[in-house]
Amino acid sequence: MRLGLHICAIYFAVLTTSVAFGQTDVTRPFKVVTVCDILLDPSKFNGKLIVVLGRFAASDEGSWLVEDKCDRQVDGKNGTTSNMDVWLNQQGRDPSTQLAMPSIDPDSLKAKLEQAGKNTKLGRHIQYQCTISFLEKDAKPECDWPEVSDQWALVYGRVETMGDRTYGFGHLSGSPAQVLVQASATVDENGHPKRY
Repeated sequence: MRLGLHICAIYFAVLTTSVAFGQTDVTRPFKVVTVCDILLDPSKFNGKLIVVLGRFAASDEGSWLVEDKCDRQVDGKNGTTSNMDVWLNQQGRDPSTQLAMPSIDPDSLKAKLEQAGKNTKLGRHIQYQCTISFLEKDAKPECDWPEVSDQWALVYGRVETMGDRTYGFGHLSGSPAQVLVQASATVDENGHPKRY
């Protein structure tokens, strides 16, 4: 297990505490898309800078946005895929810094929360988490497997889909798409950023 992947849950928590919507210089708000939107039409989103909504999932191997199912079967490179997830590629990111989330179209966020909520339920699960103090020099992470509540998450970044690739993305090359993460936030079922 690599330390960089061990602390994915840490810096997702760090990132969500400092997010404020509308701080970038984007001329028009981003429309939100779901994990299923990307997986059902990968060529439409490949290479695009977008905001993706899904249920946040993490382990000691990395982090994903997931949906339980999509409205129709998702075609994979060699047939259908059972992985309704998008890998969150956070390589090269400093967990102590946070880029601002771009301005988001509230109507599209509301519609996508409703759409994703029909196919994906939030509950509780065991999740690998680490905590570390960025204020202490040479601090080591303290890791455990607590039970946590599922959360909706928004991730802003560039999407990459399979295209001509032979293998998928992330842990065991199991994800049919990935987002090169630039900013992220958790939101409640009404689309409001969660406060910690």
